Amino acid sequence: MILRRQLVLAPFSLASAAAAADPPLDLFLALGSAESREAGDAARQLAAQWRPGLEAMLIDLLQLPVPPDHHARLRTRALLDKVSRQPHGADLPAWYRWIWSRPYQLHADYAVLKWLALGTIDPRMRSFFPPSAHTRLRLDQILWGGVRVNGIPPLVNPKTVAAAEAGYLKDNHTVFGIAWNGEARAYPKRILAWHEMARDTVGGLALTIVYCTLCGTVIPYRSLPGVTLGTSGLLYESSELMFDEETLSLWPTLEGHPAVGRLAMGDAASLPQLEIAPVVTTTWGEWRR
Repeated sequence: MILRRQLVLAPFSLASAAAAADPPLDLFLALGSAESREAGDAARQLAAQWRPGLEAMLIDLLQLPVPPDHHARLRTRALLDKVSRQPHGADLPAWYRWIWSRPYQLHADYAVLKWLALGTIDPRMRSFFPPSAHTRLRLDQILWGGVRVNGIPPLVNPKTVAAAEAGYLKDNHTVFGIAWNGEARAYPKRILAWHEMARDTVGGLALTIVYCTLCGTVIPYRSLPGVTLGTSGLLYESSELMFDEETLSLWPTLEGHPAVGRLAMGDAASLPQLEIAPVVTTTWGEWRR
C-alpha cells in the first residue's frame, strides 16, 4: 500500500499529534489495504469511533490518486456515505462544498494525512506542510490541482519580438499589456495560458505575472527581493497557490501574501505583501495601435 509504506518515512511522530477522541490515522490508511479483512476491520472501527468533522479525511483520499485499488476506493466511499448520511455519491465537488459549509473540526492528524497523500503525487509537495506549519487557511480547502510542483513551468525572462514581427498574432487575439518607464510589452493570452506565470522585467520593473486559467484573470505583481515564486500544483478555492523557492511557503494567487508556512507566521500587518502593477486586457490590434 503506497501510503502505509511512506508512513514509515515520516520525520515526526504521528501518534503524538492525534487527539485521544480521534480514531488513529492508521485506520484511515488501512482502508487502502489490499487485504480485504484488514480494510474491513478498519472501516468498522472507524464507523464505531466516528465524530462529525472527520469526513475530510475520507474525501481527500477519494480526491487524490490513492488508494490505487478500485475496491479500496469503493470501500472508502461506502464508509463516507454511511457516516455522513449525505447523497453525494461520486460527486467530489459536492462533497467538498458540503464539508466547507460545516464547522472547521478536522482530525488532529489531518495535516499529516495531507503530507503523506500529496507526497505520493510529488515528494516536493511535502515541503509545503512541515510539522506544525503555520496556516491562515482551512487546510481542507487546499486541494491537488492535477499537476506536480512547477508541472506548468513559469516563463522566465521570455524572448520578445518587435510588434511588426509578431505575425502569429491576429488583431482579435487577447493580450495583457504592461507599460512602464517608456517600455511597452504585450503578453498574448494564448501563450501565458500555457504557463500560468511569467517572471520578467519591464522598464526596469521586476514582475511576477500570474494568469489564472480558471477565472481568466491576469495579475502582474511587483516581485519582492529574495522571493522567487513558482506554481505549487495546489489550489485554494479553485485558484492557484504559488510557492516561494526560498522558504517553500504557499501564497494564494488572489491575495498576494503567504498563507501557509514560515512566512505566514506573525500578525497580518507583518506579512510580506505583493503589490499589483498596472495592466490592461485588450486585443492585439488595439494594443498595437
